[in-house]
Amino acid sequence: MNNISEISAFTLKGLCPISLCWRFLRDVSAQLEPIHKSGRAHGNVSLRHIVVREDKFLLVSHEAGGGVMPESDIWQLAASAFELLLGVPLFNGAGESSQKKDTPIPVIPYPEAEDLNELLHRCLNCRKSDRPSVSEIKKEADGMVKTIEGKKRMPRQNPIVKETQSFSKIDRQWPERMQSGVARGTLVVLLIALSTSALFSQVSSKTIVENVSERLVVGNVSERLVVDDEEVMLKLLNATLMLRHSDENHWNQAKDELEKRITQFTLMNELQDHANDCPLVSSRVKTFGVNRIVTELKKGSRVQNTGRELLNGADSRFHYSIYEKAVRCGRTATYKLSGRYGRQVFLIVPFDPAQVFSAELVKEDGTVIPFTGKDENGVLYFRTDANEPREGEMLTLKITNGDNKADAAFVVINHNYRNR
Repeated sequence: MNNISEISAFTLKGLCPISLCWRFLRDVSAQLEPIHKSGRAHGNVSLRHIVVREDKFLLVSHEAGGGVMPESDIWQLAASAFELLLGVPLFNGAGESSQKKDTPIPVIPYPEAEDLNELLHRCLNCRKSDRPSVSEIKKEADGMVKTIEGKKRMPRQNPIVKETQSFSKIDRQWPERMQSGVARGTLVVLLIALSTSALFSQVSSKTIVENVSERLVVGNVSERLVVDDEEVMLKLLNATLMLRHSDENHWNQAKDELEKRITQFTLMNELQDHANDCPLVSSRVKTFGVNRIVTELKKGSRVQNTGRELLNGADSRFHYSIYEKAVRCGRTATYKLSGRYGRQVFLIVPFDPAQVFSAELVKEDGTVIPFTGKDENGVLYFRTDANEPREGEMLTLKITNGDNKADAAFVVINHNYRNR
């Protein structure tokens, strides 16, 4: 049995704040530095070959044979950092060889991750000669660690959200085999010991409530979807609306509806919380339960068993994605969405059809894409032009809960055409 002072870094994936990821990069790059200076490569930089002992990340000695270049260690280090933060393997675990010149690199969806995203993207550059050295990584990471530790910040609040645990442990993907209470306690102790001050940034609490009636396009969203032959989108919407009733019959109907299409869509897990825009579990927000249903349906399938969780709306194997979030009263939640190009359709479905809210879709150049309409179910509907956004362009989705008294849940459904 492992002592509490040592644990595999793999068991921490999806649980670490940005501050701890910088320490991870600093510690591992420092250990790779002498190997690379001798002209060799480690070749197996992954969370499974890294342990946490006391207050350091230690790389297990397992150097590669001939033919492996130091630049591959750089790529593996960045991929490991990505998995440590988000809980899912980069490119679904396909490895460096699967990356092409035009393959979009995911973005860590936190406002405090700007510098980290810039570094990781350089490390994941398809052009090996353009990747930074481990000495450069160590220097930058060490500087960030010192800056973070020198600031007194409040710890991040644990995300969301639900009345009966529909969101718990989903926003932050736990390893496939859920840890026992004792193991979770161990992880918490380690995280507290390792991260003396978690980086925290707060989204502005300014309320932005638009008068949507002036921009409302008359017509039912469902009818529009049928006309445009987006049947899967319509089915996902109908299943979501069934869950508003909160009774067993409608729950089972919705689950059956989603199960029929389980191979056609995935969860949109880029919609991570960005700070305090999302309420705490204690808020007891009434939710649809979409995330819980989809996670239960995926569990035990080939996806989960192979460890290749397809929980990303940018995954090229899926043109449809769905996810449920809750937003604090009077707050605006902001989500960065990559991997979407060509015409896009977004539906924002509030739990309460009378909910006062607004949403905004913004292109990378700052251009706001106005919503197309809002129907009697309270569903806000976006449709972009055929060539918007361009491939590689980032979309930003903003949802504002205009109610100043109650937190609210929203389901976001996306049809990602990818030029189709």
